[in-house]
Amino acid sequence: MRGITDPPPTYEALSAQRAHVVEQTTAFVDEVCKDNPQLAGSVIRLLEADYKNVSIHRLLPLPVLGAITGDPLPAVPVCVLARLWWTGADIFDDLNDGHFDAERVGMSPNEAMIASIACLTLLPLALIARQDLTAEVRMAWIGHLTDGNLDAANGQLADISSVIDADSLTDVMRSYSGKSGSACGRDLAMTALLAGVDAAAVTSWREFGRRYGVLRQLANDRRSVLKDVRDDEDLANGTRTLLLAHALAGAPGDHQEHIRRLSERARLDLDARTELRGELTRTAVAERYDSHVTELGRHANRMLFDLAAPSPFRAAVEWMVDVSVESALIAVDSPTDDRAQRGPRPARSGRLLRRDRCA
Repeated sequence: MRGITDPPPTYEALSAQRAHVVEQTTAFVDEVCKDNPQLAGSVIRLLEADYKNVSIHRLLPLPVLGAITGDPLPAVPVCVLARLWWTGADIFDDLNDGHFDAERVGMSPNEAMIASIACLTLLPLALIARQDLTAEVRMAWIGHLTDGNLDAANGQLADISSVIDADSLTDVMRSYSGKSGSACGRDLAMTALLAGVDAAAVTSWREFGRRYGVLRQLANDRRSVLKDVRDDEDLANGTRTLLLAHALAGAPGDHQEHIRRLSERARLDLDARTELRGELTRTAVAERYDSHVTELGRHANRMLFDLAAPSPFRAAVEWMVDVSVESALIAVDSPTDDRAQRGPRPARSGRLLRRDRCA
């Protein structure tokens, strides 16, 4: 597995596309909402406030299309759709959890709710309508958008409403695949359709995307574990994390019940939250969890190697998988992928995306 501090030669060119996608997203919102300036202003403020949208991992469709066809640039609209959708999802999640910062964003929660729903539904549909696609591909894109929204909603409901049992690893993985994997699966299915591959390959790319999305969620989970326990949103919200499921699965019956009670009390009780953090980071739990995460990454890369021939583009996707795995590990002193966001220390000469109009 490539080290997290050693991005591939294509990293800098890929990273440069972030600014282009930001510009294209703003231009699209301005155009489609030209008769609805208040909505445009609200959406753009959400886009500017959603810091997660600077992540290079949101650009996955670019190297994937490059790996299939050799030309990543036609996937830019998919990245714009993903930027809109994830902004809506992130803000909606903050509103749902009570963590929306109205002062920082510069709008009321009610205004943010309307704008986030537009990002999740109306604007992606408007973007699809404006693409130069065949009728067949357009309908397939709409279908993947709809299916992704349904899966994400179902996964989110499962995340907040189900009771974790000792044998819930499968259920939790299904929830992750829905709430986080479905969007990445949607994006790669849309990308594969652009490439003109057959239906079986579209399905496989969608499944690869779902697995990649799960890895991104696990990397996000680890960031919560690294926080001061008072700021750990997963513990405060009683989130059904894979780490919690592993702690339950490896505990004897009486201790399972103790962990469940801790999880309930941790929502409001700082002492319970601190004790629960200790349970989740026990060596045996963390090592078992890390083994699971590592195998998820290996399986994703095996899928990737079956789907795409060796190329600088495939190497970029492989690195994105590897960096997600390393960023998710609990037992080892692995860095977060914030370091990956900054890229390599020495300059590199790779040429992932070379056209001046996308620089």
